[in-house]
Amino acid sequence: MTEHRSANADQAEFWSTQAGHKWVAHQSAMDQQMQPLLDRILTRADLHPGQKVLDIGSGTGVSTIAAAEKVGASGLALGADISTSMLGHARKRADGLDNVEFVHVINQCVVRPILPHQMRAHGLLECL
Repeated sequence: MTEHRSANADQAEFWSTQAGHKWVAHQSAMDQQMQPLLDRILTRADLHPGQKVLDIGSGTGVSTIAAAEKVGASGLALGADISTSMLGHARKRADGLDNVEFVHVINQCVVRPILPHQMRAHGLLECL
């Protein structure tokens, strides 16, 4: 019997082990280095309270948490990433924030259009 491997299994392993652990270890420096780009993205996104945000490739969560701050308690920021180690760190960083969720996504996924009140981690991403 052959084992079915996801098309992204190698990437998931890489980002959940060696690369992910390094990124988490250097998270503070990486956040600082990426901050100017994140500032530009957030300005361009022009987020407002109550909006829903999907952050694909959320990593250690800095961009998802920043988006959650912009959309406020009535909004939601959902981070999706392939790296379990980076998502674990992101969840710790977001502890206590009710408008932030993180999901592990390993397969190729498409975003399904849904009504804003339905947006939660379940049912948003349709993975192949």
